[in-house]
Amino acid sequence: MTLSQHPHATRLTLREVLPLLPGSMRHLSIARNQILLDQIRGLVERGLEQQLLATAVMAPSRGPTSEVAAFTVAVKEPQSETACLLFVGPTERFGHAMAESQQRIAATLAVATDQMLRSSGVRFVQWPTDPFVPTEAVSATEGVASPSDLDSTGSIQQPGCRETSEPAGFVWWAKQLGLREIGTLEYLSKDLESNATVAIRPAAGSEPAVELLPVDWTIDNPLGELAPIVERTYLGTLDCPRLGQIRSAAEIIEGYRQSPAFDPDGWYLVCEPPSRGAGIGALILARHRSSTEVDDAPGFVAELVYMGLVPEVRGRRLSRPLFEEAIRRVTASGAMRMILAVDECNTPAKRTYLGAGFRSLMRETVFVKSLE
Repeated sequence: MTLSQHPHATRLTLREVLPLLPGSMRHLSIARNQILLDQIRGLVERGLEQQLLATAVMAPSRGPTSEVAAFTVAVKEPQSETACLLFVGPTERFGHAMAESQQRIAATLAVATDQMLRSSGVRFVQWPTDPFVPTEAVSATEGVASPSDLDSTGSIQQPGCRETSEPAGFVWWAKQLGLREIGTLEYLSKDLESNATVAIRPAAGSEPAVELLPVDWTIDNPLGELAPIVERTYLGTLDCPRLGQIRSAAEIIEGYRQSPAFDPDGWYLVCEPPSRGAGIGALILARHRSSTEVDDAPGFVAELVYMGLVPEVRGRRLSRPLFEEAIRRVTASGAMRMILAVDECNTPAKRTYLGAGFRSLMRETVFVKSLE
């Protein structure tokens, strides 16, 4: 399919987006389809349909009319400066258009998407999607990518693989929109039991390896002590290190605060006993509620949003007791399950989580872009 006229862009409503999704999402995994639909359903249940942002590129069809050739769908929480892209790509009909036509469509979509997001107050956009699958399979003996396999653009080049340049690939669409890959995350989960609190509690009379000081949100600058510690934990981190090249620690922390799962009781400065000593790390927990759950209802899902230690104390085996304390606290609060995400290249952290009984749920590759 080729275009005889230059495509143009237009905004879409939720009602206009919904009929486009089934055919356009066929190349996505079942899990990704479910996540996308759940996020849209969540906006509707909360009465926030206006926070769904969508724009489309219209291309000439048969006769004098035009039809949607490609589109983007994003969600933005109220008061937030961050948007999450749910879908980027062509419609089913235009998915196999000629390369030249796809380039024109993508260029128009990129400009329109940036304009839409900026006009809505978005300063940072992220696109989590299905994990990168190379066009050439990796044999079992060739291993996996490591930090040394990064090319000059920061993309992972897996042994024996080459990145596809076909317009149908999501990596291609991410590049057309100026999005940068920051890594692939693995999501882990563990069902919690009430007796877990006893199982991981320190032995009587023993001094805990770490102490947690809750953030006091009543003071003028509640994050004055925590924010600099978080920034130091990013030094030499194995969790999406490229994100620190795009966003500051303060911006990332603010993003955590703007999340619908924000739990003011789950933010801690990590210290070594006695707790009056200098901070050595940060722990941030979130609380996911269903639309029918009241604040104090048991059975919520807890999330480990962030856990990090400053470089000076790494190698002293403090991660495991800190993680166990996090599990103990959410279990005592009534959480039925705990979830977390970890960079698939962060082997030490994955070893800690898997050793604590967590199991893999899914993987996703994340692309990001600053609009400042």
